Amino acid sequence: MGEKVKKRKEAEKAIKDSIKKELPKRTRAGDKVPQTIAEAKRRSTWAGKGVLKKTSPKPKVKSPQPSPFPKPVSPSLPKLTPGERLESALARIETQIADEARERLAVLNADGKVLYEKMGTVEEVRVAKSAISKFKDAVTIHNHPSGHSFSPIDIMASVLRKEGRSIVTSSKYRYEINTWNLRRLPVQEILKMEKRYEEIMKELMPKYRRYVRTGVYKRNESLQELSHKIVERLAEEFNFEYKRIAR
Repeated sequence: MGEKVKKRKEAEKAIKDSIKKELPKRTRAGDKVPQTIAEAKRRSTWAGKGVLKKTSPKPKVKSPQPSPFPKPVSPSLPKLTPGERLESALARIETQIADEARERLAVLNADGKVLYEKMGTVEEVRVAKSAISKFKDAVTIHNHPSGHSFSPIDIMASVLRKEGRSIVTSSKYRYEINTWNLRRLPVQEILKMEKRYEEIMKELMPKYRRYVRTGVYKRNESLQELSHKIVERLAEEFNFEYKRIAR
């Protein structure tokens, strides 16, 4: 019997010694050393459950402090529709060419992109044949240094080239025509405009000469008004849109 007790005590001592060797790795500061086998078994979870596992504290992360200076906000420009881009481009070009001493032509698409530009003489702008295709359904604008409205050649060209809108600008007025209604007319009917223009001018010329003599208009102002009235009459007779806007 004494031999069995002796062997049991030796076994317990061996277990305690083995536990003591493991404790520095698996116990926290302040943990008591188990005194019996049963206590050692209860505490044998160690790192498996994280009870006795020593962990280093997580470093504290400082939250970013708000800057005393607000971030600059870039102004957002409103997006323009194609029609607004076109009108913006026309206004810019009109400002550039209205007072020029020679005629200058620009052709734009519906989005305001310039498709063709040409500088001419005091009285005309000659367009290359290779550029005619760019005029179809486009918006054209050119200046008249004299300040007069559309010439008969301008109107006929607008129809034959199938332009969308045609604008003549000057320092005082903007003149505009839309000749969509005339596209189906035979060419011979369109060419009659020039003769009709001359007939109306011959009819109205005495009246506007009298305006100059009586001081109602200066000579160039009288010719500007005369050209405007002629195109008004042509628009009524040939059924196309025409308007004059003071700049």
